[in-house]
Amino acid sequence: MSDAPQGDERVEPKVPPLTGAVIAPGWALAYVTGVLLLNVALQAASRSDVVLRPLLEAARTLAPAGAAHTLAIATLTALVAMGSYALMLVPAIAMVVTARRRGVSFSAAVGLRRFEVGRTLKLTAAVVVGAFAMTAVYAVVANAVGVAVQGNAADLALGFRTGPGEIIIVFVLVGVVAPFVEELTFRGIVFPSLNASWGMVPALLVSGAAFGVVHLQPTIALPLALIGMALAAVFLRTRSLWSAIIAHCAYNTVSLALAFLLVR
Repeated sequence: MSDAPQGDERVEPKVPPLTGAVIAPGWALAYVTGVLLLNVALQAASRSDVVLRPLLEAARTLAPAGAAHTLAIATLTALVAMGSYALMLVPAIAMVVTARRRGVSFSAAVGLRRFEVGRTLKLTAAVVVGAFAMTAVYAVVANAVGVAVQGNAADLALGFRTGPGEIIIVFVLVGVVAPFVEELTFRGIVFPSLNASWGMVPALLVSGAAFGVVHLQPTIALPLALIGMALAAVFLRTRSLWSAIIAHCAYNTVSLALAFLLVR
């Protein structure tokens, strides 16, 4: 007998997995919890006078008296972010090393595949425009009920506008380093692992919520969660983590550029 499909029967093509390596959902959630606790610990340590005082003394040598405190806070914010990103990569590297031993490359393990430039640019534009529109609506509603919406882009812009070197550093950190590490963590590892076990909708909701919470910016946690879900949708649509990284880079860069233009 022939194994060919009969009549109107069609064989649906198999969709390849998002990544070449997934971890159990429990480990994925433990990873997110670890990132959250790490950020809480770093934020708590950064509020200590022992940490802030030497930075303030150094800032006084680089900025006018009135701007020294702002520069110190911005520097501390950047240092906390870099420490967080460095430690976030440790479990990711461990997972990739394990995958490598099984014959899976780093790029395949986290979904860093080739991507269609045209589609990626269209989705990037949609994410940036949609994110700003959604955030604007959210800010209006939040302000109407007495909640002041504030992120850390304005603080960074105020502290790092003292010269071209400082501006370049903060744009590299916020516009390149942060998107790469966060996409590797949340879309390259957490979302595919949850998606493989729970399905698309629960994975989108949980990974998006985790993305919003770990930033420790309560007044904008909801917009961040929705942006995280949009970036996961970009990954699903293009099957390449590079597309989500590019969209994330574009959003962060535009946000920071607007902050530099608007701060006084």
